Amino acid sequence: MNEQKFLKCKRCGRRLSSPDSQVVGYGPICFRKVQEEESVQCDLFDFEVTE
Repeated sequence: MNEQKFLKCKRCGRRLSSPDSQVVGYGPICFRKVQEEESVQCDLFDFEVTE
């Protein structure tokens, strides 16, 4: 399965360098902020990257 990779953060537009962040679409700080805004708690790196 071919997952979409994001090159820029969906929240702030900065370049994403981490492969895990590229899969999620957010950098670690924006990911935490988005979760706080949505009241959903999970760790950025809980997502499994498969290639």
